[in-house]
This record gives sequence, structure tokens and C-alpha cells, in this order.
Amino acid sequence: MRNKKKEWLSSVSRANFEREGFLIFRNCLGVEICEEARTFVLDSLKPLIGPAELEVDVGYPGGPVGDIDAGSETPRRLLHAYGRAPIMRQMAFHENVRRVIYELMEDKSVMLSQCHHNCVMTKFPKYSSITGWHQDIRYWHFDLPELISVWIALDR
Repeated sequence: MRNKKKEWLSSVSRANFEREGFLIFRNCLGVEICEEARTFVLDSLKPLIGPAELEVDVGYPGGPVGDIDAGSETPRRLLHAYGRAPIMRQMAFHENVRRVIYELMEDKSVMLSQCHHNCVMTKFPKYSSITGWHQDIRYWHFDLPELISVWIALDR
């Protein structure tokens, strides 16, 4: 089983992950599954199907400040992504995603947490707040730091 996993990540990718704290794995899921997910997300935004977090709710730089400000109805996150639709669960458990995570976690017991950032992040022109580069571990409150976030871009 170990030899199969070595095909997914090179030693350079592994070293970069350990040094930088992130790994970019392009085209991990394929066009079809990403397009299905993108269609589902867009259908969930117009009209907005909650639960959702709005930009005005977080008060981040660049976002609207008050409920009557322009852009105050701009969604920032569609919450509870995993439970929203089968396509979201398919992405979470996609074989390519699982193989990379298992390799990075060095075969430790791997579990999917729905506690934090189980969501679809959105970015809209004009009203989306600024989010700089960061590592999600600062938001988590788990006993052990062996955690990996997966971010899947569905659009540019």
C-alpha cells in the first residue's frame, strides 16, 4: 500500500508541505465533479438558501459594516456544506483527496470533522471582505494539531 501512495506526492511536495504548511494539488477532482459542485453552489446563492453567513456578520476589512450598507446581503459562506447535497459529500470523500490526506497524515486515523469551516466560501465583486493568506489551525480548538484543511476552488 505504501508504494501506491508514493505515486501521489513527491518527496518535494511532502517537504514543501512540512515547511510551508500547505500543498497545492491542481486538478485533483476533475472538471465534471467541480462543475457539478459549482452549479449546486450557484443554485444555492440565487436565491440564497441558508444557513449562510453574510459579509456584514463578520465585520472583516473590506466588507459592509451595517445592515443597511450596500452589500450587506452579500453571502460570505454557505454553512454546513457537507450536509447540503450528495455532491459536497462526494468531494469530501473523493479518492484523490483521501489519498493525499492519508499520505500527509502518515496513515494515522483520519476523520472528517464538520466542526469548523464545513462551508462553501464565496467571493463576490465589490462587497467581499479581504482574507489574507493564513493557516486555519488558528481558528480550531482541537486537542491535537494534526489537522488538515482542504480547500477546493470551483472557479477563478
